[in-house]
Amino acid sequence: MRDSARRARSGALAGLVGVVIGAIAISGSGHAADPEGAEREAVVAAVDGLFDAMRAKDAEAMRELFAPEISMAAVGSDGRSRVSVGPPDGFIGSITGSEAFLDEVMWDPLVRVDGALAMLWAPYDFLLDGQPSHCGFNAFHLVKMDERWRIVAVAFSRRSEGCDEIGAFQREPAEPE
Repeated sequence: MRDSARRARSGALAGLVGVVIGAIAISGSGHAADPEGAEREAVVAAVDGLFDAMRAKDAEAMRELFAPEISMAAVGSDGRSRVSVGPPDGFIGSITGSEAFLDEVMWDPLVRVDGALAMLWAPYDFLLDGQPSHCGFNAFHLVKMDERWRIVAVAFSRRSEGCDEIGAFQREPAEPE
C-alpha cells in the first residue's frame, strides 16, 4: 500500500512539474523567445539595411534607420572606450565622407524582442577596400517607432587580432556599386 501511494504521489508530482515547466516554456515563448518570427526578421533586416546603406554611402537611408538621437559606444582592443550621444549625423558623415569602400557584415545574430523593444548581438567583420580591417561584436538596441524598427543605440568591440576565432573574414568581399 505504501509503495502504490508513493508511486501515485511521485506520478502526481512529476505531472505537476511537467505542467509548471510547460507553462514556463509557453509564457516565455511570446515576443522574447520567437526567434523565427516576423519581428526578428524585421530587426535583422534593419541592421543589415544599415550595412547596405554604409556600403552605398547613402546618408538618407542611414538616417531613416536611426532614431533622431542615438548612443554609440566603441571599445577598442586596448580596452579604451569611446561613447557619444546625439544625432547620428557625425557617424553618417564619417561613412559618407570616407574615400574607402566600407564593407561590414554580421552573422549568427542573437535577437530578442519584447513588444516595441529589440536587441541584436552578433559578431561582425569590416573590410576596407576589400581588405580585412577589423572584427568584433556589435550590440544594437532598436525601438519600434511609426511601425518601423529604428536603431537607438550601437555598441561594438573592435580588434584586429583573433578575428579567425570568431569566424571573421571567411567571405568574399562585396563590390562597390
